Amino acid sequence: MQKNKVILIYTGKVQRWENFDKIKLYMFPLNSREHYDFISKTLEARPSKVIRTLQRKITDGELDYGEVVHSSIGMVQRVGKESGSIGYISDDIAIFASDNIEVLGIK
Repeated sequence: MQKNKVILIYTGKVQRWENFDKIKLYMFPLNSREHYDFISKTLEARPSKVIRTLQRKITDGELDYGEVVHSSIGMVQRVGKESGSIGYISDDIAIFASDNIEVLGIK
């Protein structure tokens, strides 16, 4: 998946998949190391800007997110149960993804 598209999804600028299904976001707590690393290292974006945008859109009800998860295994389990959902995990955890989860790299 293109990095720019992931940024658009995680800032609420894209909220539907190409087939028009609603995207349901799963994420680690906004102040967690996992979330910070995902934004800064994987997406190469400014965490403070992305987090402010997320907080505003969630508070204003503009962004539908599934829920905050607190572990990588929890992320895999939640995304695996919810059609149209998206989450993020580190490469070393991807091996635990179930068959109904498509693990995508970010380019």
